[in-house]
Amino acid sequence: MRVISLRLEKHEILLATCHHRVGSCLGRCGFRFPWDDFAAAAKRGHPARLVTFNPGMQAHERMFKYTEHQDYLAGEVNELQDPPAARWAPNGLQNHRWVCLDNREWVHARADTPLLPPRYTTPEIAAYLRAARAAQTPVTFNMDVDQTGLLSPASLQVCAEAAQQAYAQ
Repeated sequence: MRVISLRLEKHEILLATCHHRVGSCLGRCGFRFPWDDFAAAAKRGHPARLVTFNPGMQAHERMFKYTEHQDYLAGEVNELQDPPAARWAPNGLQNHRWVCLDNREWVHARADTPLLPPRYTTPEIAAYLRAARAAQTPVTFNMDVDQTGLLSPASLQVCAEAAQQAYAQ
């Protein structure tokens, strides 16, 4: 048990360091730890921070909860699919969707190569955002980032245009 305790302590230090550097952006992870302790460590110093744990692709269909201490459904769908029909998932968690806007591999891991273009058109993204908004469900778009930390201008543009279309009154 001491080994698990030492590992958890190291991860709590990692979470505290991440919080110090990125603040409220600290989000999700798929690590296999004592989930309740991990959630508490993620919220340490910021009890209103929202925490989720990602059990993997299409997990929204299984409604899997690692712990009662997670605040929303990770909702990793990768593709622009399955817009939620309701704010609350059947397991009681706030619904959420996480979609790869441009790079299906989640990260830009090939040095000195261009960022990938958006995989969806502005109207497709806008329709998805409208459906999610009607269900009071947030959507996170994962976007490719180059080695200098810049997002793809094409992805930023299509995302901004889609948001403008989706939320125009």
